[in-house]
Amino acid sequence: MKIIYITLLIFLLNITILANAKNYPIVFSNISPQIDGLITEDAWNIAEWSGNFSQFEPNAGANPSEQTEFKIFHDENFIYVAIRCFDNNPSLIAKRMSRRDGWEGDIVGIAFDSYYDKSTAFLFSVSASGIKNDLVYSNDGNSEDPSWDPVWYVKTNIDSLGWTAEMKIPLNQLRYNETSTTWGLNLIRVIYRYNETSTWQSIDPNKSGLISQFGNLTGMNNLSTKKHIEILPYFMSGYKNYLPQTGNPFADGSDMIFNAGIDGKISITNDFMLDFTINPDFGQVEADPSSVNLSAFETYFSEKRPFFIENKNITNYSFGWNIEDLFYSRRIGRYPQNYPDVNDDEFVKMPNNTRMLGALKFSGKSKNGWSIGIIESLTKREFAHIYQTDGTIRKESVEPLTNYFVTRVQKDINKGNTQIGGIITSTYRDIQNPNLLFLNKTATTAGIDFKQYFNQRKFFVSGKAIVSNISGSTEAILYQQTAPQRYFQRPDANYLSVDSNLTSLSGSYAFFTFGKEGIKGVRYSASFYYASPSFEVNDMGYLRNVDYLTDIFWIGYTLPESKGIINQFNINFAQWAAVDNGFGYKFFGYNANSWMQFKNLWSFWWYFENNFESNSYEYLRGGPELKMPATLQGNIGFSTKSSSKLVFELGSSFKKDLNNHSQYIWISPEITYRPIDIFSVNLDFSYSKNYNNLQYIDQVNFDNQTSYILASINQNTINFTFRMDLNITPDLTLQYYGSPFISSALFSDYKHITNSTADNYNNRFQIYPNNILDYNNYTLDFNQDGIVDYDIGLQDFNFRQFRSNLVLRWEYIPGSTLFVVWSHEQTDFLNISEFNLANDIINLFTIYPTDVFLIKLQHRFS
Repeated sequence: MKIIYITLLIFLLNITILANAKNYPIVFSNISPQIDGLITEDAWNIAEWSGNFSQFEPNAGANPSEQTEFKIFHDENFIYVAIRCFDNNPSLIAKRMSRRDGWEGDIVGIAFDSYYDKSTAFLFSVSASGIKNDLVYSNDGNSEDPSWDPVWYVKTNIDSLGWTAEMKIPLNQLRYNETSTTWGLNLIRVIYRYNETSTWQSIDPNKSGLISQFGNLTGMNNLSTKKHIEILPYFMSGYKNYLPQTGNPFADGSDMIFNAGIDGKISITNDFMLDFTINPDFGQVEADPSSVNLSAFETYFSEKRPFFIENKNITNYSFGWNIEDLFYSRRIGRYPQNYPDVNDDEFVKMPNNTRMLGALKFSGKSKNGWSIGIIESLTKREFAHIYQTDGTIRKESVEPLTNYFVTRVQKDINKGNTQIGGIITSTYRDIQNPNLLFLNKTATTAGIDFKQYFNQRKFFVSGKAIVSNISGSTEAILYQQTAPQRYFQRPDANYLSVDSNLTSLSGSYAFFTFGKEGIKGVRYSASFYYASPSFEVNDMGYLRNVDYLTDIFWIGYTLPESKGIINQFNINFAQWAAVDNGFGYKFFGYNANSWMQFKNLWSFWWYFENNFESNSYEYLRGGPELKMPATLQGNIGFSTKSSSKLVFELGSSFKKDLNNHSQYIWISPEITYRPIDIFSVNLDFSYSKNYNNLQYIDQVNFDNQTSYILASINQNTINFTFRMDLNITPDLTLQYYGSPFISSALFSDYKHITNSTADNYNNRFQIYPNNILDYNNYTLDFNQDGIVDYDIGLQDFNFRQFRSNLVLRWEYIPGSTLFVVWSHEQTDFLNISEFNLANDIINLFTIYPTDVFLIKLQHRFS
């Protein structure tokens, strides 16, 4: 009897949920309208208008400021959408222009859950000025992929009633099962001047997802399998000018650039797509930001190459609490990892990157809930060319032929309330040169994950488990044991040891969390992390830290509706702690932060963090743990109304240790000015001052003892970024990006570690006296016998760099684009500590530049 009651309760609950869901009955027609934004053709008479939108933000469930209506029908190949956005004051409609996916101005869009999996949706939206904004939602709307750029057609028009949008969406740009007659559906409208978002199907902010709350598009009949092939060949030509180097035959001051390749898409079924690329062009429109890295870890850069950023959610497998991921696509095509050992009178020509011979990407989602993503890519063997003193040129391998493979699968059960999945990554290198034996020959990771929702997706429990294995020469595995992620050679880590005979290394990682999700209201989670010391994924992923057991507790609150002068508000609190695998203390801390928006649409935010004393195993680069002082840090900032012509934002932050020996400050004012809808400029200036009393320099062995050398660093950094956008039409844009960067550092008070974990801060190190350290030549004489035992060298530096790009982009027909690019760079590094802003800027622009001029044409055949 109890089972019957439970079954009846679940049935009634489902009936209640379905009763709250709206339905739009789509009809089929063979008569297609002209896409001009006017919605005046008789073809539209077959479809019915629907409306009655409700607010999502700032006041969920309230009536919107303006009404919206739409109608939809389809034929054999296209879905047609007409949207009427009423506005009592059409002159105030924000008609801002931007590049595609700029999300500027008044916007209206339609989202299809064409899999009807309550988790994935394809959004087609347009601004009042006709700019396309499209993306793919996954994970019930908790993940977005704005890099998805389907080929579709849209026009807009402004009239006395407001504005209209008319869309023509090819069915072959969507993924669906032809036997399903019902799709999920929602429409969204953004009124820019009010910062207001409304939807056709109301969204309950107390629930965790968006797609699971969609309405229904019924009557999707007469759908057939759409076999679709899309070929995009590209041709590129260019010229590079740079400073010639006397006697270097590889650097005569100019190079010609030619390249060609093919990208393509083949629809295997309506559910699955095969993407391929042959000799792809991985040039980036915008350069990586300038930086000075004084840590033991590599800098993380975001992916900007189209092949990898499109549908990246499929192969994403993040873990840890920072930016770790099993698939860091910038490993593929990276700068070669080996630099040849040459004499001072020899010249080297290095490849700019590892050439990618080709890649395949298979992705999609089946009708029974299986999501699959597979990427297979091959990079070529790269050589450096070395010009020798006798006039001959020899080659040396700097990167082996390498195969990268990743497979990600995920299964949705019970309408997405249960999710299980897994991933496998594999890297294989064909190492034929002894100089490359420091690289792993193979690297494999395998992971499983799950997530279970409860109580209408308000509560959840989830977890991940990953194992890793690398193999190679004893040199390669020794390198991994002593790498910054591990430092097995630490003298005080009695649970670790270095084995120089190993030819493989295996590790593991686990994660478990539970809590309450939601869009607004109270949310919280408790998370637990474990990583073994030998866990390693950096051949294909990105990993900084291992050897930890960590807990993180978090609670947050988001105001469900505006109150008083507050339009939107959230506040969060988190606490964390960790030990290593030997159960030694690592760190403990907590933070709190808040963001709020006022009724005048100004924003304000703050952040505060307190870290207690911690033990750092990586700071001395393989030496003993160093007890780090407790720190306080925080930031505060505000921004004026984002829809104004002139927008000002100010951000600032600080960090200091409680012993008052180290501190960091940063301030960044930013101004955006849009005098007219088609033109905008952005000026972003930042200044930081970093004083660190314990900056690591080096370590030296003398008389069977290791001395860890540190110094005080006083570093000033200025970064100025200028952006200009001219949007002549929705398909023709001109963009400029320029960024001068200057960082200068003075080193002083050179010291060595005496007792790295002493309770008293001043007992952890001792400053070198003048009879040991020669401050004129920066040399050490440990036993004071007049013989130099170690040359520290002058550490002071002044790094100057200016990078800029000017890009003309013309999408002359949908999917076919012409690029004209000018890339400019000036870089200089000097061993001087002088920081004089005026002189540095003047000297920066006297550096001989490197200029690259490119023309690229990519044409779509379908």
